[in-house]
Amino acid sequence: MFALSLALGTFVKNKAALFTMMAVIGIGFIAIQITTYSILAEIVPPERLGEFMGMMNLFISLPQFLANNIMGFMLDKFGYGVFFPTAAVAMVIAGLIILTSRFTKYISKGTSASI
Repeated sequence: MFALSLALGTFVKNKAALFTMMAVIGIGFIAIQITTYSILAEIVPPERLGEFMGMMNLFISLPQFLANNIMGFMLDKFGYGVFFPTAAVAMVIAGLIILTSRFTKYISKGTSASI
């Protein structure tokens, strides 16, 4: 949903459609955040959940600084038309990484299962 709405945002030409598309993109972003926290809660030991959530938030926040500066440069250099396609491609790449990843689910009895 996130990548698709970013890709469709490329074709938006008026302000009302842009606001609508940004709302859909925001819903997609929230879905990703919720899914990430849910997966993390399933695969880490409960006593270390806070530690792993803190690290996850660091790795979510730190790239935003870099990405915002890089995208600002790209917007200045090439115009706003590069924003939506670039963001959509980045989301597809991120999705492929997630789809090809394997996680070990933590089970409280000390064993683990692969999901």
